[in-house]
Amino acid sequence: MAHVGGVIASAILAVVSKQIMSAIKGQIKLQWNFVSDLQKMRSSLQTVEALLEDAERRSITDQAVRLWLGRLKDTMYEISDMIDDFEVNTEPATQKCCPPINVSKLKMANKMKNMREQLKGIAEDRIPFIFMQENAPSVPEIHDNRETTAAVTETQVAGRDNDKQEIMARLSGSITKEITILPIYGIGGIGKTTMAQLVFKDSHFKEYSRVWVYVSQKFDLNKIGNSIISQLSNCNSQHTDPQMVENNVQRLFSGKKILIILDDLWEMEAEKLERLKTMLELGEGSNVVAVVTTREEYIAQKIQTLEPYKLTPLGDDICWTIIKDKTSFDARTNNAQLELIGKDIAKKCGGMALAAQSIGYMLYSMKSVDQWVSVNNSEFWHVLASEESSSHQVHASLLLSYRSMGSYLKLCFGYCAVFPKGHKISKEELVHQWIALGLVKPSKTFSDIQTSESYINHLLGMSFLEHPKSQVTMDVLTEFFIMHDLVYDLARSVVADEIDIESPTCRYAWLTDGRKLFNSSGTPLLKIRALHFHDPGDFQLHGDFSPAKCLRVLDLRRWCTRELPDSIGQLRQLRYLDASWYFRSLESIRIPKALGALTKLQYLNLSDRGTPIGLPEVISKLTELRYLNISSCRGYYSLDNPSANQSFIDCIGTLPNLEHLDLSRNDYGFSVPESFSSLKKLNLEKCTRISSLPENVGKLDIQNLFGLLKLGRQGFYVRADDSESSSSLVWLKHTNPDELSIVGLENVKSVEEARIIRLMEKHNIEKLTLNWREGVSSVGHMVLLTELVPPPSVKDLMIVGYKGVIFPHWLMPMSRYLPNLVSLALWNLPCSSLPRFAQLPNLRSIVLGNMYNLKEFDTSCPMGEDGANEFTLPKLEYLKLDNCPKLMIKPCPPRAVFMFISRGKNVLSSCGNCAASTVASSSSPPVSKLKVEYSELPLRQWRLLHHLPGLSDELDKNLKQLTQLQSLSLDMCNALTSLPQWLGELTLLKTLKIRTCESITSLPESILTNLQELRIQCCPQLDEWCKLKENQMKLAHIKEMFFY
Repeated sequence: MAHVGGVIASAILAVVSKQIMSAIKGQIKLQWNFVSDLQKMRSSLQTVEALLEDAERRSITDQAVRLWLGRLKDTMYEISDMIDDFEVNTEPATQKCCPPINVSKLKMANKMKNMREQLKGIAEDRIPFIFMQENAPSVPEIHDNRETTAAVTETQVAGRDNDKQEIMARLSGSITKEITILPIYGIGGIGKTTMAQLVFKDSHFKEYSRVWVYVSQKFDLNKIGNSIISQLSNCNSQHTDPQMVENNVQRLFSGKKILIILDDLWEMEAEKLERLKTMLELGEGSNVVAVVTTREEYIAQKIQTLEPYKLTPLGDDICWTIIKDKTSFDARTNNAQLELIGKDIAKKCGGMALAAQSIGYMLYSMKSVDQWVSVNNSEFWHVLASEESSSHQVHASLLLSYRSMGSYLKLCFGYCAVFPKGHKISKEELVHQWIALGLVKPSKTFSDIQTSESYINHLLGMSFLEHPKSQVTMDVLTEFFIMHDLVYDLARSVVADEIDIESPTCRYAWLTDGRKLFNSSGTPLLKIRALHFHDPGDFQLHGDFSPAKCLRVLDLRRWCTRELPDSIGQLRQLRYLDASWYFRSLESIRIPKALGALTKLQYLNLSDRGTPIGLPEVISKLTELRYLNISSCRGYYSLDNPSANQSFIDCIGTLPNLEHLDLSRNDYGFSVPESFSSLKKLNLEKCTRISSLPENVGKLDIQNLFGLLKLGRQGFYVRADDSESSSSLVWLKHTNPDELSIVGLENVKSVEEARIIRLMEKHNIEKLTLNWREGVSSVGHMVLLTELVPPPSVKDLMIVGYKGVIFPHWLMPMSRYLPNLVSLALWNLPCSSLPRFAQLPNLRSIVLGNMYNLKEFDTSCPMGEDGANEFTLPKLEYLKLDNCPKLMIKPCPPRAVFMFISRGKNVLSSCGNCAASTVASSSSPPVSKLKVEYSELPLRQWRLLHHLPGLSDELDKNLKQLTQLQSLSLDMCNALTSLPQWLGELTLLKTLKIRTCESITSLPESILTNLQELRIQCCPQLDEWCKLKENQMKLAHIKEMFFY
């Protein structure tokens, strides 16, 4: 890696210079008049500022220049710390109760004098280097002038079609083996991970269970095994015993087809690689395909069962295509003049998509030919390409992109190097840390958060940040970032001495063992600005923080501490404090009174820390607080003292600068104060005991109501407080979400509440659930449901627990009120009859459950013009009838692609008079999936099947005509003793599931021929039959078999 630590000097100087100017203009309040001293400092900075362009270029190869820039950087940080220190020791004008002491004045003056002399000396030391003065930067600063996303997959895979085809061909040729391991190797940044993602998504593996494991430089076989177990079982696995890991992997692999991606393997030790290979071979009868990505050919050869595939650099023409795409080249008026220059730049990208993407984004805002020429002729291409390798060319291109950034953005990017390689960086936390460290450029137009968003968009556009993907679903995680290895290496190279805890100039540190810091004989805390403790052990924080006078960010998120030390009050510069825990803690955390001295604190996170004892006593003093997260707390006082908890909540509402408040998942009662209306963001999700919500607060979030509309799987819970005249239903007055689930309607106090919320006018709602639970209702169900008329926009409607024996007016002619209804579910209703569904032309799903009194499902509809009954429910795809013991379907069953019948003896035996014109419809979909549960009715009495399309009178004959049936599930059908041979004639039947059918003893051979999936559960006789050696041969061709 080249020595590029000096290239950040100009960014630090520019930021500190702006800080000095703010102090000169009085925007930063200082107790003493140091304007003259600050102006002299500013003059010295201007002397060297114009020389930094040349100095930074030369620092890459000239150690003396690099040392000079290092001194300059360190002095800039010290000046910044000094100004902050002066400011924090300045008493507000309203508190001048006593004259300042001369000792303090003298100390400040001496410090200012020393800094001036130190800076003057550095400015004079520049003379022997004879730096060339730059009148203007050769590469202009880029401004974020377009919205960007991380959707760069099109350019990432450019030119890789042949590579993918070759890789898939190799895998296909070996796919019948029990274990196939194909390594993909090549230098960093060449696209190995992207290629693995293409394989992972390929339709060739649609029948495989898929697993993605990020291995990283730290090889941990248990971690790899647990990741595989977690993804295959959908349960979080944290086994520490290797044998337990192997046993579970073997169990999950057995008889399965599995695709595993092992991304970024670095381990060189042959024994460990062999153990990994052995683990992949576990599982009898399995078919495991593993794709491994690595930089080293040695590793590829050691792990392979197929010849490793070497990914080579892209062609120059492909790199040019990527650059053109990033720069909107075809839309430019001067593209003819730019083309030759652009192609020359593309040749310097080393065949790397990452380099081309980064350079392309930088060139986007460069409109003139001269600007493109300056990039093409930059010295950085040459000083970093002394070694003829693609990695150096990539580093040069990334460094060029870095150099094009604005000063503040350079520092923000460099700060990202403090996180470990491969770490998922939280967007919210990163933004607040940037702000706390003063790395966000002040603006009169935009807030710090908005400016930070523009920085993030810029870094995403340059591919310097990327959104990771879920290892389970492969969905993009938009609230997190990762950095490509080469980008991460660049970030570490430009701030190398600032993130090394052993360095005397360390500013940012990530520690996994805090004892080293506090037990050190040196003074590493003196200059630290950001400190991340991620100690996994149960270690109490008793260290002395008082030396850390410059600390602005303190992250104790993964530190198992039960109390914050009193010395934390000495951190007068602290802006960011995260003492949360990563899972909900039942233990309390003690907050010292000294925390109230942190008058600069802007961000405080105490989530998942039980009861934060002592927080109410200090919260009112934290007047600069902008972000407060106290979610998952068990109250701030005892739960039997609600007035104290309410006082604390009211006190939070008085904080003058608070913008973001997270009170989610708290189980104590409180009323939301009126003052919360000034917040920009409020989270009340899963707060089930809120007693009141002012109307002027509630109308601020009509889409989510601060998370109250999504209480886990339930929805909005209607709560009735004895002290209130109405229930919480009225909080919905101003809401208009896409989805609304109202639970606890039995708690509504008056029908007027239903009128107040004007449900019918909420035209955004497409999915609506109305749920009564057990309990005494103040308002009759029929009266309440009459007022809760859904808006016509509703497509999915569910009614649960309604106790009225008849339905209100709007449910009877449903097509008039709900013309767009697609799905209808009725659960736990005592009604004996149903509304007429036949007039709902778009209905695709019907679910009727636990309706014990329901006797009739009338599928008839009015006569058509020709006098014949029209076909009912022409678009129906799913019909579920669950536990409706008295139900009969008349005159004939509706048609559905998937029919699910459980505990439905009468339904199965239904056989009304069904006119031929009603069932005959070539346009209606045939039944392709039938599932029956808990049936004691013999198969020959399933008369319902007579009325499925294409059937006549003889049962066996008609069942054979279910030619489109693809899946058959039988559950709890103990009357079945065998399955007929002719099931084999249903050639599309690929899936057979049989559960708890204890009387079935065997499977007909005819059915086995076409099966691709067989699941047998709790069928002891059938299970024994399948295990017989002669029968295993008959089942060997079935791709997926599961026996429970």
